[in-house]
Amino acid sequence: MSSEAIAIQLRLQQHLKAEQALAARAVEPARFDAFETAFLRCYLALVRDDLSLAAQWIDQSAAQHHQGQTHCLALLQAQLWLKRSDLQALPQSSDPFWQEHRLWPPLLISQAAASLMRSDFVDCERVLAQLPEPLCLEAVRLRAGCLLRQRQFQSGLDLLSAAVDRFPQNLDLQAQYVNALLEARSRDRTIPALRQAVRLHGEHPRLMGSVCTVKLLQRQPSLARRAALMQRLWSTESQKDQGRLSNALVAYEQMGHSDWLAHLAPSVLRDVHGQLSIQENRCLQLASVQSPRIAQQLQTVVQAYERNPIATPWQLPGPSARSSGSPLRIAWISGDLCHHPVARFIMGFFEASAHRFQHQHCLVNLRDHQGESYIDRFRRYPQLQHLDATVEDPREKVRVIRDGQFDVAIDLSGWTGGHFMRGFLARLAPLQLNYLGYFASTGLPTMDGWIGDDGLFPTPMQEWHTETIQRLPRCFIAWQPSQQLDEAHEPVTSAPSGGIRFGCFNHNRKLSDATLRLWGALLDSVPGASLVLKANASSDPSTQVLLVRRMRRAGLDPERVIWLPLAPSHREHLQQYAQVDVALDCFPNGGCTTTCEALWMGVPVITLTGNHYVSRMSTAVLRGAGLADWCAATPEQYLQLARQQADRLAELRGNREHWRDQVVHNPLGDAAGLMQHLEQAFSTLHAAALSRQLSA
Repeated sequence: MSSEAIAIQLRLQQHLKAEQALAARAVEPARFDAFETAFLRCYLALVRDDLSLAAQWIDQSAAQHHQGQTHCLALLQAQLWLKRSDLQALPQSSDPFWQEHRLWPPLLISQAAASLMRSDFVDCERVLAQLPEPLCLEAVRLRAGCLLRQRQFQSGLDLLSAAVDRFPQNLDLQAQYVNALLEARSRDRTIPALRQAVRLHGEHPRLMGSVCTVKLLQRQPSLARRAALMQRLWSTESQKDQGRLSNALVAYEQMGHSDWLAHLAPSVLRDVHGQLSIQENRCLQLASVQSPRIAQQLQTVVQAYERNPIATPWQLPGPSARSSGSPLRIAWISGDLCHHPVARFIMGFFEASAHRFQHQHCLVNLRDHQGESYIDRFRRYPQLQHLDATVEDPREKVRVIRDGQFDVAIDLSGWTGGHFMRGFLARLAPLQLNYLGYFASTGLPTMDGWIGDDGLFPTPMQEWHTETIQRLPRCFIAWQPSQQLDEAHEPVTSAPSGGIRFGCFNHNRKLSDATLRLWGALLDSVPGASLVLKANASSDPSTQVLLVRRMRRAGLDPERVIWLPLAPSHREHLQQYAQVDVALDCFPNGGCTTTCEALWMGVPVITLTGNHYVSRMSTAVLRGAGLADWCAATPEQYLQLARQQADRLAELRGNREHWRDQVVHNPLGDAAGLMQHLEQAFSTLHAAALSRQLSA
């Protein structure tokens, strides 16, 4: 078979056929060009991620000094560096390495890939522009990758979709397309595309990462773990796809093994070229376990942002931009304006404060949730302004928000999904505040303040942070459900019967081993007590099986656990509190919304107060409801509090309205009062921020 035919097989990813043809050449090697054979063998090793073998072929070919083939050797060497993600070895675009053969398309493609790996999007497009039209598949994939990395999802997806229609047999293309759909959160297209890819290519390791992500989104962590483990079976030398590790970590985390995150090797925290979203998610993960490495991780991501700024430097508005004493323009910026705790909380804030605002408030929407959006509900508050910033291009998103000329920008997302940390780093307003939607410091040097209260921020503050701490003189949130939400109309639930029922409706990822051990000790000390937990999706029974194993190891008898199904609606979820007498908070990653819901539905909550925001949210909520005596300082106090409730079970069951009354008649239930304190804080902080910036 000719070299051209073998090269075509390699392009078509028919690797086994190419290998057979190359093996046949060993019978009569003199009939074939030795360098061509070596080149094809090396290329096959590269596409199979056998990098050691590829390096050997390159060294052998270079030692023979093939005249007229230096461009081929340069291509192989560049591909090896790319496979290894070796940015130190990859030459810069101006290097003679590229310039010597700058018109040869394969090497131009490698050069563009190197620029993309460096996140140099401008140079990547410059190099791709030198290729002849129509672009080959490799160039199309690079251009799409460049657009996707800049969050121009629709443009990138259009390129990949057309390519998939033409080349459905290309596994790498299929994998890139599915990953792009997931990154763009395209619900309608992701599952069909993934099913087509699996139908054509089977459970190939390059697709298992996407399968894992989908299963995590479907709340099926054991199936996600299965996919992650199948992916690990494909052991290669190429380490550029750190998504494999990230998926595995998330799968284990969602099954309660979040404490493993504290033991990540330092190499895992390095900048993963081309997969910044993974590093962003790791900020969230490390913060949830109070890892001391969070500062290093945040620095890594911020530095990656700074290498590719998305906006011109911030210009402070002139003195005439706003008159003295005029209302501030305040932007509440979120990508979670759907059935999400943030949207549910702030809806109550705005509804309770209607027609009593001191300042002008604008809700800035970062993401289009389509049929699940709450935007129409927020539009029922006439004094609340709206700004649509759902445009994909982050540069345009910054422009849209800056054009709003806001005095204060409130970040309601932190590093959670749909965040806009790159925008806040570029600065969107003179004063930027971290509030409500995130449980840790953002780590951004441009985030001016972090709003909480004494319950969240102990004195002295023990948690690492970059923002200035701002303690409100009252509870940092309010639970006063909007009349547009189910919880506003649900009565307090009736009590269960039989022995005392402790319960927890938090996600499995918060069920740490320490939490399970303490709950096991509680059940052992209270005869007849049971523990009510939420099961996972019925399509993923293995998650419950694995949790039962963890319970046994922790000394918690699973026979004393009552498993409730995931409720099909939020109203039915709230009604499930009728199965619980006392709610038990998890630690170190505790609840917040679940604590508010439990009190509202007639169930008191016991929490263990920690040293960080993530382990003090329930403490702040309970203090805000006048229930500070339900906050334990030690595990022993936690146990004692829980045991005491078993001795007063009749009183608890006969007085369930008391806990909602505690919410209503204390600061936790006063959303209008909260908004007054927030507006006062905005005025004070804005004046101080302007003074600092003008004097700088």
